[in-house]
Amino acid sequence: MQMHIRKFVLAELERYRDYKSQIEEYELERAEILESYPVATWQKERVSGGNIGDSTANAAARLERLDAGYARARFYVKAIERVLNSLPDENRELIETVCIGGIPAEHAGLLMDRATIYRRLNEILPLFALRMGL
Repeated sequence: MQMHIRKFVLAELERYRDYKSQIEEYELERAEILESYPVATWQKERVSGGNIGDSTANAAARLERLDAGYARARFYVKAIERVLNSLPDENRELIETVCIGGIPAEHAGLLMDRATIYRRLNEILPLFALRMGL
């Protein structure tokens, strides 16, 4: 596995918990926006200075930005969870502790030596890369 792909996968695994909380926040904010603007009533208006003058159009633009962030977070959460669910318990615990939990391999308290931890990571991380489309 190429080093830049390995670093990307490890970074996404570290962000997993943040993504999960972001998804919840996105859903709450989206529901709040949709509750405020249940029906699109805006029409095309002249835009001056790059600002949209209609509050409903502003809300629609905000929804578009939210949806983009939500889609990215949701993609990586699903990819990570699918791989985690397919792993044997010992390997899942390793990923959850070292990669997602951020605990150094030496201090993880896993019942395997350091060489085994790194060997298993080298075997498991490509599965995440494949699932993430890398």
